[in-house]
Amino acid sequence: MNDLHVMSLSGDALNRAISTYMGRCTLLLGQAFQRDTTIQQAFSVWLQEEFRETKSPDVMLHDPPLHTVARYLGIPDREIDQSVIRRAAKIARDHRW
Repeated sequence: MNDLHVMSLSGDALNRAISTYMGRCTLLLGQAFQRDTTIQQAFSVWLQEEFRETKSPDVMLHDPPLHTVARYLGIPDREIDQSVIRRAAKIARDHRW
């Protein structure tokens, strides 16, 4: 059994995937990390720039949204609070991610 999946997106499919990813990240930022709309808006601008500046935006989509948000907030992956991880897991289950 092979668990490796190759994702090659371009054009509209890539734009839809980025939009979905950004929505997930923003939801986690607001509900799991409990940050206000001002921070969410700044994050959205930052993430759009990240996607715009990278040569491989499809590769960025492989990063877990939780880790992308933590990186923005300056929190190392291993230092994400367990309460945030639990809230994020519940959000992911509720939204069937």
